[in-house]
Amino acid sequence: MKKQLNKLITDFEKEYGCLDNDVSSPGNRQLFNVRTDAKQLGVKKSKDFHSNTAALLYLMKRVRPDIETSISFLMRRVSKSDVDDWGKLKRVLAYLKNTIDDVRVIGATSLTQILTWIDASFAVHNDMKSHTGGCTSMGIGLVHQKNSTQKSNSKSSCESEIIGVSEYLPYNLWFLMFLEAQGYGIGSNLIFQTMNFKRSINPR
Repeated sequence: MKKQLNKLITDFEKEYGCLDNDVSSPGNRQLFNVRTDAKQLGVKKSKDFHSNTAALLYLMKRVRPDIETSISFLMRRVSKSDVDDWGKLKRVLAYLKNTIDDVRVIGATSLTQILTWIDASFAVHNDMKSHTGGCTSMGIGLVHQKNSTQKSNSKSSCESEIIGVSEYLPYNLWFLMFLEAQGYGIGSNLIFQTMNFKRSINPR
């Protein structure tokens, strides 16, 4: 996969110039921001945006889960990409260029325990939808991860967390049933989820 990633970066730099060497993360705080007055990309750049984002989606699922948050957003923009989206794509490519030698490590400390983490960010998109992130591990690295915009609006951060669990839980159950079908008896299947509640204070 490193060869494919190198080719993707090299072809982009030949066409559009060198990428930033100081990028330390695939996305910044403006990742989910969308400006209604941002200039739309031309035909060629729009096609290149679409093809590069699709190629990164393929690579992300196999070797670079660290870019999934950015790619999940960029995939929503392929039919209406603007100059801001182009800058966000360049940031992802620059980050990958600077971390080209990073490798994905997957292992297990136990074949009878599944660990799953699920979290949600409330109303972070312009249409007030929340964002779900989830991942599954058997102790070393991730065997599965998913990062996506929630399909329905929620009224509170607590509700968005519950929706997040509902969205990711099927992947956990599939993994559980797959392992059991291979003959591994699962002793524990743990899900970690943080819920934030505001505690009322008695004014007296």
